[in-house]
Amino acid sequence: MLGPTKLDARARRRSESHESTASEGLETRRLATLAFNEALRDRSSEAALIMTNLPLPKFTDGTAEYMEHLEMLTEDCPRVLLIAGQRDAEVITMYS
Repeated sequence: MLGPTKLDARARRRSESHESTASEGLETRRLATLAFNEALRDRSSEAALIMTNLPLPKFTDGTAEYMEHLEMLTEDCPRVLLIAGQRDAEVITMYS
């Protein structure tokens, strides 16, 4: 798992540029999002397409906050396909 200590300097600056009054929980989420973004960029630098889950919005998120979260998640990634799933839904495969 990548932690906040693995964030590059650019990600740290982006994180620090956001509201300084954000709650600790939101800051933790922001750092996790930036760490995930860094992992996507590092491990998918040569990929033509990156596919990942579309995160569910938090109940406290407004539309702007949710869109900011998605923007941070996919920033500097060439092509990202966010796939929406259903919470607690079973996945049916050919092996089921």
